[in-house]
Amino acid sequence: MKQTPHGGASARAGGDQDRYRAIFDSAVDFAVIATDVDGLVTGWNTGAARLLGWSAEEMRGKPADRPREEIRQALDAGRASDERWHLRRDGSRLWASGAMMPLRGPDDALPGYLKILRDRTAEHEAGTVRPLDDALRARHTRNG
Repeated sequence: MKQTPHGGASARAGGDQDRYRAIFDSAVDFAVIATDVDGLVTGWNTGAARLLGWSAEEMRGKPADRPREEIRQALDAGRASDERWHLRRDGSRLWASGAMMPLRGPDDALPGYLKILRDRTAEHEAGTVRPLDDALRARHTRNG
């Protein structure tokens, strides 16, 4: 790692990148998927591989499933939540709660989107899944 004479800014930047990669890969119970603006996968964490069955290598550069309404809502409101069926590599389905957010660069450019999914199949099949908006509203009401 290249050191600079004034406090090692280059080393810190590399350390930050390593830290962000560790965070990204540690969320094994959540699928975290990054795409470019055209919807091609640029990031696919360990949780995405575990939940959906495809490896990061298999998905990088491939189109991600992104409903147009979800993209529009994410751009308009800063995020879009959804709950729906997703198809796994083996052909089975999972019910997932998800959120999509636009990624913003330092100059407010839009380099792509971030999608986070959580497997809620068991809760959905048991009839205990509450819609995300209801859960968020209840939390906001409690926290005042």
